[in-house]
This record gives sequence, structure tokens and C-alpha cells, in this order.
Amino acid sequence: MLYIDMILGTMLFASDRQRQWTMVAFIALVLNPLLNYLLIPLAGSRMGNAGIGAAVATLLTEVVVMIAALRIMPAHVLGTSWISSTARGAGAGMLMAIAIIIENRASIPWIPAGIIAMGLYIAALLAMRALRPAELAFFQSFFSGRNLKTIFPTQREVSA
Repeated sequence: MLYIDMILGTMLFASDRQRQWTMVAFIALVLNPLLNYLLIPLAGSRMGNAGIGAAVATLLTEVVVMIAALRIMPAHVLGTSWISSTARGAGAGMLMAIAIIIENRASIPWIPAGIIAMGLYIAALLAMRALRPAELAFFQSFFSGRNLKTIFPTQREVSA
């Protein structure tokens, strides 16, 4: 999310919205320590892991920054075509998160749980048609047998 916010910030600078973006940064500067102050002890006492509180504080701060960036972005810069694909990707991500929660409660080891969740995410992306044809072509090309042989040569190919 931080990466997306950085790109949005660059777009805002290019759109001459520096003043508004600086105000968003100031709000985040105040919001993040406040959320950390509240959430770190709460997560530490309720979950036994204070780091979760810090992670949630950062996530919430970045969500606020992203929403603010999208609101002050000039309408002609992004248009509306991104909304549908973003919603589909987020939907697939939510399904994956639900799978991880269920797998965690079922005490499935993390490697098989991750593989299952990743498979569900990919299946959801495909079912929701969240990927454009060019993106699908890229993945097909990247994961082709020829390309994988280049990336991961066999022992025979290495010693030859």
C-alpha cells in the first residue's frame, strides 16, 4: 500500500497538488503515532503480540493517505477504469485473507496454508476476470517451460 501511495503522491505533484498532498502528509504524521500509542498496547495485551498493533496502525494510516490522495486527485488523471479492476483484485484478496484465517484456526501448517491461499487467490482473480489479456499473456510467458529452464537450469545444463 505504501508503494501505491508513493505513486499517487508523485501523480499529485505532477498535477500541481503539492499543497494538498503536504496537508495529507501532516495528517498522517499526527495520525500514525496516535494509532500506534493506542493499538500497540491493545494488541500486546489482547493478542500477545504488540507488533500487530503497529502493523494495523500503519495499515490504517496508509488507507487514510490513499483515500485522501484519491479524493484530491484531478478527475482527468485516473478516470474511472481502474475502479473495477481494483475492486476485483481486492475481492480476490479478501477471499485469500478469509482462507488464511480459516486455515490458521484449523492449525494447517503455514507452507501448505500459503500454497492453498495463493491458489485460491489466483483462481479468484481468474474467475473475476481481474487480469487483462496482456497481463495473462505476461504470466503465461514468464511461467513457460522455456523461461523457467532459463531461470532454473538443471545440473546437466550448469556443468556443460
